[in-house]
Amino acid sequence: MEQKIVLYKGSQISYCCFGSGPKPAICFHGFGEEASSFEFLSKYAGNQFTFYSIDLPFHGKTEWNEGLNFTTEDLQQIIEKMLNDSNHKSQTINHKFSLLGFSLGSRIALSYFQTNPEKVEKLVLLAPDG
Repeated sequence: MEQKIVLYKGSQISYCCFGSGPKPAICFHGFGEEASSFEFLSKYAGNQFTFYSIDLPFHGKTEWNEGLNFTTEDLQQIIEKMLNDSNHKSQTINHKFSLLGFSLGSRIALSYFQTNPEKVEKLVLLAPDG
């Protein structure tokens, strides 16, 4: 697992990159968790996907300095910067990527999908038991 940073406005967005597959997948963790919670996917699908798991604002190693709001526009720009910095830049220009979300991350993934359905190949939303 490789820990990386993308600069966005006055913030530093931390994310993990793991797996070596040709398809990009972006992961959003649940409340109180962090990006590394998706690392187990590398064992099962790391040859099919390269996973980008973002530490959401106020979580993990992300330093969010943009106030309490985290908008879909913020998310769009962060994902674009993250993929532009990666080796998937050329693939995501003409191809779609997958979104995975757990709990709070499901709401974020769904918000992204609602405003950018043309960019998403597959949307996987998970909710905790109970």
